Amino acid sequence: MVVPDRCGCRVGGYTSDITSVRSVRQDSPSDEFRKVSNVVHDAQTAAMDLGRPGTPCEEMDRAARTVITAPCYGPFFTHRLGHGSAWMPRARVPRRSNKTRLEPGMVFTIEPGIYQLGKFGVRKKMTVY
Repeated sequence: MVVPDRCGCRVGGYTSDITSVRSVRQDSPSDEFRKVSNVVHDAQTAAMDLGRPGTPCEEMDRAARTVITAPCYGPFFTHRLGHGSAWMPRARVPRRSNKTRLEPGMVFTIEPGIYQLGKFGVRKKMTVY
């Protein structure tokens, strides 16, 4: 699998962010890859389920990390849960120790990932507002 994370388009001084996944394998993904992919999907869903006004950003991060840590993949989730998009200040994004509460109009990504050096990595990205 290859994950190009690139720039989409520029409008009014803002740049969009596009991430896609492409398989470079001729055969089907391994059972382990499928398992990790499902864990990352479940982590993203757990975080997104909390994505409503009033939720502290850190709770979204905690929800995703709890799902990833349960099957012992915690050490392989090495970055913050997401980042601001467009005009969204970076201080107000889902990450550990960020007590900022979500407000209507906030735009950010939720992109948990598991990266196993020498094997493979899986990240799922969703921009929410």
